Amino acid sequence: MASITVRNLEEELKRRLRVQVAENGRSMEEEVRVILRTALYCQPLAPQDLAAAIGARFAPLGRVKLDIPPRSPMRQPPRSASWSAWPNRVGMDENGRQQHKREIDDLEKVFAAMRHARTISQPRNTQPLRSSIAHL
Repeated sequence: MASITVRNLEEELKRRLRVQVAENGRSMEEEVRVILRTALYCQPLAPQDLAAAIGARFAPLGRVKLDIPPRSPMRQPPRSASWSAWPNRVGMDENGRQQHKREIDDLEKVFAAMRHARTISQPRNTQPLRSSIAHL
């Protein structure tokens, strides 16, 4: 083990160390070892803040001030979420609107047929899950 010698201690510091040694029932050397362990092992070695660590790393290079551009005001939300309202916003003529309406109607028929097919393919006499596992 290594040993150290501490010279030129203030009298008040030495007196307080003697009082602490007497209170704790240790030798002067043991009390100094406990104080050093407590002081060195109980404190964090370095701050764990990432921003502070990055700032300290680049501090010698000088600070850079970036101008943040002004933001424009937010746009108004759309008034209608309906797909049929979409052609009116892009300036479609009457024939285009009618064609678009027919396409939407055709798609709605296809989706209705798909929903119908899905309900037919499922078993009709299924019991709810709770009643089927009630006997467990």
